[in-house]
Amino acid sequence: MFKTGFQAGYDLGYEIGKKRGFHPFNGTSIILPTCLPDENAITTIRKIEALTPHPYELIVANAGSSEVTMQYLRKRVGAVRHIAAGNGENIVGVLNKAVFAAHGQTLAVLIGVSPNIDQWLADLIAELERDSSMRTIYVRSAPCIHNAGAHLTSLSGDEDVRFQLNVCCLLFRKGLISDIGLWDENLGTLGESVSEWLSRIPKQNKSMVEASDRFIRPKH
Repeated sequence: MFKTGFQAGYDLGYEIGKKRGFHPFNGTSIILPTCLPDENAITTIRKIEALTPHPYELIVANAGSSEVTMQYLRKRVGAVRHIAAGNGENIVGVLNKAVFAAHGQTLAVLIGVSPNIDQWLADLIAELERDSSMRTIYVRSAPCIHNAGAHLTSLSGDEDVRFQLNVCCLLFRKGLISDIGLWDENLGTLGESVSEWLSRIPKQNKSMVEASDRFIRPKH
């Protein structure tokens, strides 16, 4: 009886979740592009779930994962959305599909990093909302920051973001996609596509912050 009741409750919750999942929500869609040999989705998912308060949804944009990761994603159906690449589709193409499928009003794309502190998302959202004209926040992996208090170091000036290929996180409102389009799938790497995409946004409408202690890189 216990197993029958558990299964009935699980099936009902799963169906309700699927129906609600088709509607936008006032939260963040966290997207993890993953591709062999550098994929580290399981560690990142566990850290997000431990350090990020709801509302949010998790989406894995999968252009190549290990069998262990695939088994994990199959077990987490309902908690983690899985967008798989089509035949011959590269990492940028599947990221575009994941962005199009996201339901959150704000999107966060994590590129090869895991969150490392409780307030990582709230701090970035606060930076995005600090100025109503702000279009996007991008986080750049940086050398060691000696000032431990420098959690958000906004940089400005004449930097050309096309050459900043070490972006590890993007945060933006989904409406931005309607204005400037998706990532270019014809460029060589995800880093180049992200940097070219950022170059379409006027400098005064984006802010760059250093990763500091907010993220860690997976160990290979």
